Amino acid sequence: MKYIRFLIVVLLVVAMTTGCNTVNPIVYSETPLSISSWDEAEYMAKNGEAIILDVRTTDEFNSGNALGAISLPLDELSSGIELIISDKNQIIFVYCRSGARSANAVVVLEAIGYQNVIDLGGIINR
Repeated sequence: MKYIRFLIVVLLVVAMTTGCNTVNPIVYSETPLSISSWDEAEYMAKNGEAIILDVRTTDEFNSGNALGAISLPLDELSSGIELIISDKNQIIFVYCRSGARSANAVVVLEAIGYQNVIDLGGIINR
């Protein structure tokens, strides 16, 4: 129960301090990588270098999504991510509608052990 309370507090703090267009720099082949645009993320996904993860609801995803994105709603993320992405060093770009859910998703993914998670923010700001 203490872990759940702690996780909720962490998620709230991150959601309040993270902007919609926040980009987390990651280390990839010992070179800092900072993705600043959706085009770069889609290019990397198209070339198999990364995965774009949409954490909106299935209905939102079906109404339009980023090129090559995989749908995994935020409420299913912790139980379903390892079935979809087993490599915890895989570069994962996360987005949602406005940026709040993607910020929460980054916290969840990092807590599970994923190392290269980048928040693209909200698709409405694309």
